[in-house]
Amino acid sequence: MSFLNALSGYRTYIVAAGLVVLGIFQLSTGQIPLALQTLLSAFATAGLRGAIGQATL
Repeated sequence: MSFLNALSGYRTYIVAAGLVVLGIFQLSTGQIPLALQTLLSAFATAGLRGAIGQATL
């Protein structure tokens, strides 16, 4: 688990990058609606991570 702890600040961005790659792959295979959904999910994931990081309680 120490490997995951080392990535504690970057895990969400790594997932978002993976979703972007998946979306590009889906675009290349002609799955346009699914690719757009995946790409929007990637942007939402990165945006939520940024919003959570800036939130102060």
